[in-house]
Amino acid sequence: MAAIYYWYAWFLALIIFFFIPPSKLRSRLLLFIWIIMCTYTLGDNQFINFQLYFVLLLGIFGTYLWKITRKHMIQHFWPIVLSIGYTAVQLFLLVQPVWSRLPGVYLGVMFFLFVLHKMFQDLPSLMGAWLLINAFGTLWSYLVLSIYILEEPFFNQQTIIFVLKGMVVLLIMYGIHRLKYSLQQKKIKTIKKRGVYV
Repeated sequence: MAAIYYWYAWFLALIIFFFIPPSKLRSRLLLFIWIIMCTYTLGDNQFINFQLYFVLLLGIFGTYLWKITRKHMIQHFWPIVLSIGYTAVQLFLLVQPVWSRLPGVYLGVMFFLFVLHKMFQDLPSLMGAWLLINAFGTLWSYLVLSIYILEEPFFNQQTIIFVLKGMVVLLIMYGIHRLKYSLQQKKIKTIKKRGVYV
């Protein structure tokens, strides 16, 4: 588990370092990855509430990234609304874990990430929304489970791996989108230059 965790964390750090231009966004994302990597073993520490710690970590960084770009008031509700659906799926898979083994779950996650990518075109909002959805979703799940006095830990290293996987997929989708956009711009410039020469 630790090897997979660090592999995703390092892969994500390399993507951020080499493909995002130097900016506050890049430094904050790298700081987030660094904290995630350094605090991996907190789950083994009985004196620290691992679930609360990572929910706070996702919430803080998610809020920071979300607030970088200006948005309409209605857009601020999207992470909360989407986190309710996330909570429903998380609790369903907790009650019926056999469904998590089906390949359709991964296709559903990919579809959800694709929709998220289409909803938020800029990278800070995309990353912020993903972190906030995971933070709120985990918080709602924790509250529901506490009502039924279930002590089973559901926010563990595997959940953090899921967050990191989502970030990798979103960065790849964003990179493909930017590449297509830049190719279209070059094509338009080329057509305009040819028009001028004619």
